[in-house]
Amino acid sequence: MTKEQLFLFHGNDNFTSLENVKTWVTVFKDKHPDSSLICINADEVSYTDFLKDLESKATAGSLFDEVKLVVVKRINTYLGNKSYNLKTLISVLKLLPEKTFLVFWADNEINQKSELMNYFSKSEQSKVKIFSKPESAHGFNLWLEKAAVSKQLQLSNSDLNLLAQYFGRDLIRKSNNQTLFPFNLGEITTYLEAISASLAIETDSKKIINDLITPKVNPIIFDLTDLIIQQNTRGALDKTQLLTKIYDPIEISNIIFWQFRIILKIIAARELGNSDSEIMRVSKLSYFLFNKAQSIAQKISLDQIETIYQILLEHDYRQKSGFDQNWLLDLLIIKLSKS
Repeated sequence: MTKEQLFLFHGNDNFTSLENVKTWVTVFKDKHPDSSLICINADEVSYTDFLKDLESKATAGSLFDEVKLVVVKRINTYLGNKSYNLKTLISVLKLLPEKTFLVFWADNEINQKSELMNYFSKSEQSKVKIFSKPESAHGFNLWLEKAAVSKQLQLSNSDLNLLAQYFGRDLIRKSNNQTLFPFNLGEITTYLEAISASLAIETDSKKIINDLITPKVNPIIFDLTDLIIQQNTRGALDKTQLLTKIYDPIEISNIIFWQFRIILKIIAARELGNSDSEIMRVSKLSYFLFNKAQSIAQKISLDQIETIYQILLEHDYRQKSGFDQNWLLDLLIIKLSKS
């Protein structure tokens, strides 16, 4: 095998590590046919099937291009479980043709003592890269700048500083020698994508950013609303858990109320025959806010909104009756998701 033929990307910053994998794939596809790229999701197949798939696809020759890239996502699915014989996997790695490159991606940090890591550390053909979450305000600023660039978003230093102050407000606060950071790094890119979309319509980036970082327009809460409409209860509860690290449960409930009022207005206006541009003009909603609310409004009917409002009114009554607010919020999410 040639030097650096095997690659392993892992770490607790799984957003950046995955972005690196995507870059590899993009660069490879620019130079080679699609048939030379093989992607395997380890968490979607059994270990036995994974080994068969890897061996057959990675070691087989190609009629069109002798160079091949194999990307295995979430390889950590098979690590840490003694029932999986990693020696078999390692034996497959040794069979790779000279011009086949293999990239393993793990969505968390792999134990340095694992059998796979031991093999990678001893193999001259392998390279391991670990991606860690930033642990300082400066480190986070650098991460944010790179993330913005990855989304083709050119922001001024003052714009980046404004975002960094908002997201990194708890970054340097320590507890039990661990950095407290309420945001999942992948979630932050939701904001960057929203800024990018808004800049296509508006030009005042500072205004866009200030609008986005207010709780009402929080893209993550819109994601929660979307999960509710999809009746994805588990996903909605997970998103709620993230949000309660940032906002008070009552504040989250109030924002959900507000968002559904916006959605109701859009549905009602459509029923009256108003165009999207007219609705956006009259409601004075920003492009991002209208776009998010509109995408959700398309998925529900007036009858569903009526049911949702009954649940919200019941929740409002309970909020004022002395119940635990975190429990009430979870109950609200479950009921809305099943409505």
